[in-house]
Amino acid sequence: MSSDTWGRSTREMCDLLVAEGEMEITPEQIEVVTTNMVVISTYWLSYQFVMNPRKYNDPAEIGAGLHQSSHHILSQMAPYLKGSSREMYDRMARESSAKGAH
Repeated sequence: MSSDTWGRSTREMCDLLVAEGEMEITPEQIEVVTTNMVVISTYWLSYQFVMNPRKYNDPAEIGAGLHQSSHHILSQMAPYLKGSSREMYDRMARESSAKGAH
């Protein structure tokens, strides 16, 4: 998925959450949040390589890194979530934390 497609998809997700009353965020904030989400998703594996170059070829480490990236990507929306979406995010964050994803 290209970063342009990913950015469009994340904006649509935010717009849907706003329409459903599950997110309180301005259009300007959506642009910032979705840009951050695209940057994290695009460069996370490069970041992991820089942080742990000797573990880069270990499939388990790559899997753990991808799990961490999903937590970091979704955390960009967390301050704006409300209702059941916020509850779902909090539950996911607790589970990720219990698994050691930081």
